[in-house]
Amino acid sequence: MFTSGPPNKAACEGLSESRKGRGAEPRGNPSARPPGRLASRRPALYVAVMPETTAPEQVLAPVRRPFRALAETILPRCRDLSEEGWSDVEAIVGRALLDRPPGMRRQLRLLVRALWWLPLLRWGRTFGGLGRERRGRFLSGVERSRVLLLRRGFWGLRTLVLMGWYGRPEGGAATGWDARLGGWREKGPRQDEPAPAVPPAPDPSVPRGEAAP
Repeated sequence: MFTSGPPNKAACEGLSESRKGRGAEPRGNPSARPPGRLASRRPALYVAVMPETTAPEQVLAPVRRPFRALAETILPRCRDLSEEGWSDVEAIVGRALLDRPPGMRRQLRLLVRALWWLPLLRWGRTFGGLGRERRGRFLSGVERSRVLLLRRGFWGLRTLVLMGWYGRPEGGAATGWDARLGGWREKGPRQDEPAPAVPPAPDPSVPRGEAAP
């Protein structure tokens, strides 16, 4: 039963003592809080993520044979590459892929494997077992595929192949372009073409606007 009347002084004192026993936090200065709670708050542990130490040449190692077969069809000039030249191409592509998330590298390797095995559904052979004409027909179909993800993946693979080829010093020199301040004027005429005709210097004795006699 509840009774009305003045509060019991002894009960109020007991309640106050019980609150102190539970460690009520004093208001005001935060430094006056009980040390027990502060000591229980330990700093969180952070795990450092070590950078990947894979060599650029090893990024395409699991799909080296399919990648080279696809690259020779995308860019026929790759057929003339030596083993050292292929290593340079794969290193350039590998360095570009190391700057991307690991998931993207896995997607690229999955795409290369898919392009290697998909011809089985039509010709009963892998991409490596096809002739050059069928290889070109197959990749042309992939380039115009209705599947957007497959079409985008092929264009990304094509970009990597071109980057690997023209990123080599020999590939850049094969284009005939040289980064010089004077441009083509410093290179001079090619051996198979005559030098450009140089116009004669103007005669200072002839007034400007009049033809020389």
